[in-house]
Amino acid sequence: MNSEERNKKQLYWASPQMYNLVKGEDVMRRQNVANKFSVTKEGVEYEFEAVKEGGYVVTVPLYVSCATQGDTFEEALSNIEDALFECLSAARDLNLPIPGKLEHVLRQTVKS
Repeated sequence: MNSEERNKKQLYWASPQMYNLVKGEDVMRRQNVANKFSVTKEGVEYEFEAVKEGGYVVTVPLYVSCATQGDTFEEALSNIEDALFECLSAARDLNLPIPGKLEHVLRQTVKS
């Protein structure tokens, strides 16, 4: 595998979206993948992606720097709720902007 092919492969796995490398061309096209789905809970949208190793990677579209994973759907959902609360708490402490649609997350009580 030459360095160009290795770079394409790394980009494929590092990308936040699933992409399909088109054989023989230097382009990428977005692939509609059935293993991705969104869940909205308490007004917050979460994007889940089943990974081939098992489990899920989950992100928050309104706060793209927040991501986590879990071995099961329930674990991934719990992890992302905790991660989002912590990310937003840190942003508030650092006087960073918080999307208005996520401000209510900071008013929720911490899980025990």
